[in-house]
Amino acid sequence: MKVNDHKLITFRCLKNYSEDLFDEALEKINFPDYEVFFDINAAYNDFFSKLSKIVNQMAPEKTKRVKSTTQEWYDGEIIRKTSDRDRLLQKFKTSKLHVDKISYNDARVSGDNLIKKK
Repeated sequence: MKVNDHKLITFRCLKNYSEDLFDEALEKINFPDYEVFFDINAAYNDFFSKLSKIVNQMAPEKTKRVKSTTQEWYDGEIIRKTSDRDRLLQKFKTSKLHVDKISYNDARVSGDNLIKKK
């Protein structure tokens, strides 16, 4: 997979779904008496095909392209380090204190080292 390759996700679109419509559709289906089926697999396949037909009408599957903007190594630990670094930079910009500059530089260096490790 390329670095900036797009990913495809599949999901059920519940835009037109409502419980009332689903119940009505289930009531309209004529389910046979499954106790008289000799083959349990045939009974299951019949039930599943009828139920999945309703589900596909009410909540169809859709595929959407999602941009992949983050790398595998960019995890929660790095996100926390960068947000701490940015917070300390803002603190240094407002206070202009030498202590805040040192803490910002320490956070920046530790974040860079963490990124290099991964």
